[in-house]
Amino acid sequence: MDNIQDEVPIQIQFEFLNDNKEIELSKKYTVNFQRSEDLEINRLNILNSCDFRTQEERIYYYFFNAKTKIFLIKNTDIINYYKQNKVVIMKNCKIFADQICEKLKVKTLKYKKNKETLDELKKSEIIDLKKIKIILILRYLEHNFQVDLFAEEFIANNGLHYLEIIIQHKTENKRIFALKGLRKLLDFKSACIYFEKNIQFLSILYDIIMSNETINGSLISFDIMIKIIGNNKEKIAYIIDVAEKYAKNNNTKIFSQIINFLKESNKEKKLQYLSLFFINIIINNCVPNKLHTILDQLRDLGIFEILDKPREYEKKFEEQVEIFNNKTKIYRKEIK
Repeated sequence: MDNIQDEVPIQIQFEFLNDNKEIELSKKYTVNFQRSEDLEINRLNILNSCDFRTQEERIYYYFFNAKTKIFLIKNTDIINYYKQNKVVIMKNCKIFADQICEKLKVKTLKYKKNKETLDELKKSEIIDLKKIKIILILRYLEHNFQVDLFAEEFIANNGLHYLEIIIQHKTENKRIFALKGLRKLLDFKSACIYFEKNIQFLSILYDIIMSNETINGSLISFDIMIKIIGNNKEKIAYIIDVAEKYAKNNNTKIFSQIINFLKESNKEKKLQYLSLFFINIIINNCVPNKLHTILDQLRDLGIFEILDKPREYEKKFEEQVEIFNNKTKIYRKEIK
């Protein structure tokens, strides 16, 4: 059984870039770590007890696993280093976010038709393009965005724009990882402000949902789209316009694939729930002259038969069915 001590001495080293932009490590510091204390308080106490560079620079440092390229976000992560007598590396979130965004910038240039942007990069950066393991960067973003310092610097370095470009292109698992990372960033006000200014991103999410290439892609895209839309009537009007154009261009009815997600044959319960939740947002916030047309098309797609069919629903889905039925009650009487 582990001999439990509340305070344990751990060794840490600060990672930094030398004048040649090469990674180096500071001297080792032995600092006290409190098992029962909040990790952020532990971090600040540790930073205050070290004399590495200035206090202003130290504030950007966070516990990091240099091998896996992920931040250590739990007390138990740090205690494991202590048990194994390993040194904990402190990573500069500001520099790390800048490095990640530079790599994403280079990678996303491949997707752009405008070659002029290549001139903005140094030759060395272009040469390094093939060396970038972009999938590894994207894989860990969702986890690393749990560290506010890193997430905020990533957003400040135009990271959302690079994720948006990656999401637009169907590239193996890269899109899914980018979507997961972006979903996590919506916890930050600065990310919400970005999508206030870039409302056209909703059309990308809608295309992913309607194409239904992967259940996971549709599910995460729904999650993101619902968060961005909220009950904002302007955004809802925009997505209705996108949906109408999509239906026209693909010779189908509005929200056709979304209605398919509501069917009993779809075993992904969360996707069922998000689909109806989305429909309710639309019909409860769209302008009156659009509502009847949308309900006509939903009726033709069989939404009433799908939802009226006796079957077992989860409680939160039943709540959405009730909301839908209340909103469409008058309409259903009119068409009888």
